[in-house]
Amino acid sequence: MLNFVFVLMCVDGTPWHVRDAEIFQVMRTNEVFVRPNGEVYVLNFDEARIQYYGADGKLIRNIGRRGKGPGEFTFPTYVTLIGDFIYVFDELNEKVSIFDLKGEFQRRVSPPDQNLLVARGQGGWFFWDQKSGQGDRADSQLEWAKADFEDRTVLFKIPDTGWGAGTRAESDGVNMNISYSPMAVRPGLKVSPDGARCYFADAITFNIRVLDGSTGKQLYVISRDEKPIPFDETWADKRYEDSTERTRKRNPGVKIKKLYPEYFPAIRQMTFDPDGNLAVDRWRGRPDDNHYLVTYNIKGEEVPTKYSWAVLRRYVGKAEGHAFLLMFQEDEDAGLARVPLAEVEDFVKAHPLTDWSQSRSISISN
Repeated sequence: MLNFVFVLMCVDGTPWHVRDAEIFQVMRTNEVFVRPNGEVYVLNFDEARIQYYGADGKLIRNIGRRGKGPGEFTFPTYVTLIGDFIYVFDELNEKVSIFDLKGEFQRRVSPPDQNLLVARGQGGWFFWDQKSGQGDRADSQLEWAKADFEDRTVLFKIPDTGWGAGTRAESDGVNMNISYSPMAVRPGLKVSPDGARCYFADAITFNIRVLDGSTGKQLYVISRDEKPIPFDETWADKRYEDSTERTRKRNPGVKIKKLYPEYFPAIRQMTFDPDGNLAVDRWRGRPDDNHYLVTYNIKGEEVPTKYSWAVLRRYVGKAEGHAFLLMFQEDEDAGLARVPLAEVEDFVKAHPLTDWSQSRSISISN
């Protein structure tokens, strides 16, 4: 008796799980959500919709569409799944649309202010105002609110450090004020995939407040006694010359305010590994391609780091012993690979992702 085993592979031998997603640049990790049963939700920014895939990688349905009505989006930037509902934040409409797991529209809620950064925990929302952030404005504050943004509570102040990176121009109708920052120096905010904990990282020091995702209350603090790294102004000046050359040519004699921090931030970015641990990528000097990881379990205890940053920056979830990793090839759609957890390091080395441009923009006209 002969037994046959059929393995589905693409022509190039890569174990794609989701392909032909009609997304033509690498996806962001907050644009994908993987359920424990292997179903996947993908935010397609250009098409203003959520693509719902079954555990077999086949498209079940599209959720939402472009527009301003109920269940429609114009500038969706964040998707997550908490309990039995999908939450999609539309940054331009300033609305959160809520769907059930099958993609049926339930209702829409409005955040309390404009220009917010938001993240959903199990019991409500963490958010802060990002209008401040060019070095000379008032401090902001992290707030907590229940599911429909009622009962707002201020958790703590966030000192303004000059958040935005790049050149920024503002006009008061008479004068043009232009500023430049070589890098984003701002706090980090990550919520665990199950919404149980929110991690808020200080903009400069290695200090992470861990907050309860159901109540907003602080659980504990993760910190390391690391000396601040003085900011490298020589490196920043070179970036200033390269980045503002066009602006200076178009505006002869213009004065551009340099917004340089006193120190490099201690924390570069945060994410979660397949074991549910918080992985922190640290700064160790001027920005480069190196990554210095330290990993913490749900109790805030440091544990050995099992996964490289090359894996973690592509990891979006796991199901049934497999990791789901971002995929992208030039002149092709973005997608996902489904890889056994024990093989993720070898897979990433064999299938590197080099194009990490992630711009998101739309054209608005009357």
